[in-house]
Amino acid sequence: MGLEEVEKDILQRIESKSKAIDSLGEREADSIIAEARDEIKNLTKKRNSELEKTIEGLEKKETAFSNLQARKINLDVRKRIMESAYSKAFVKVEKIAIGKKQTFLKALLKKGRGEIDAFGVYTNAEDKALLKKLAPNLKHLGNIETSGGFILVNKEGSVQVDYTFETIFEETQRSSLKGVSDILFGK
Repeated sequence: MGLEEVEKDILQRIESKSKAIDSLGEREADSIIAEARDEIKNLTKKRNSELEKTIEGLEKKETAFSNLQARKINLDVRKRIMESAYSKAFVKVEKIAIGKKQTFLKALLKKGRGEIDAFGVYTNAEDKALLKKLAPNLKHLGNIETSGGFILVNKEGSVQVDYTFETIFEETQRSSLKGVSDILFGK
């Protein structure tokens, strides 16, 4: 075997090993690329899933916020309607006929005297004469700013019973709020 043949044989072996190494490198490169593509695909799926959950959460929050705002507006409208109804009713009470007012004040006096040993009374200027007629034994202690009614006071001045129209109306409004709401808007 000559030098040329040895050289040729060595070159063939080198080329054969080189092709084997290239082939192995290509397979490894293809495997690495395939793994990278799979990982990218899995990460993309995971990220898309997280995004969908985030979007769903945001949509739920937005819906809840919108519902809360709608309820708030609804309650505000109901409140204004009820305040208007109470205001109109109070105006009617302020303009009550003298005969009805006398009957009403007489009933309030009876109730108030059942609560305290009344000595004196505060009234507005308009009701002073009417209360003097209904309860001549009560001392008129002075005029107060009120649409009607009175405040009874015991002799020591330590206990007062407020039967002014404003106070009666406020208490009635508080205690009847749910019932009036049910009547106006249903349950």
